[in-house]
Amino acid sequence: MTAAVQWNKMNFGLSFPVDENVVRRSMDRKKLITHMKEVVSVLVLHGKNALDSFNQINPKLINEQEALRWHLDPLWDKRVKAVNKLMRVKDITRGEAVGLKLL
Repeated sequence: MTAAVQWNKMNFGLSFPVDENVVRRSMDRKKLITHMKEVVSVLVLHGKNALDSFNQINPKLINEQEALRWHLDPLWDKRVKAVNKLMRVKDITRGEAVGLKLL
C-alpha cells in the first residue's frame, strides 16, 4: 500500500508491503495515514523552510521552525489544530490517481 501527497509539484510518499493478515494490514494503513497527515501538516505550516537542499523533509529544520514559531507566534497551537481539522483522507484506486494526474 502506498500513500502520496503532491505539494508544489513535488511528491511526498511512503509505501508498505501489503500484509496477508487483515489486522496487520489495518494497522499499517493507519500508520501510513498518520504519517502522511504529519507530512501535510509540516508542508502547510512550514513550507519550503522544512525542506533541505534535496527537497526532502529535514527533521532538524522542522524542529528549528517549530521552536521559532512557538516562541514568536501566540496563535501557533490554534493554527496547528486548524490544519489538522481541515485535512481529509480518501482511499482511491490507481486508476483514480491517474485520472487526477497524481501518477
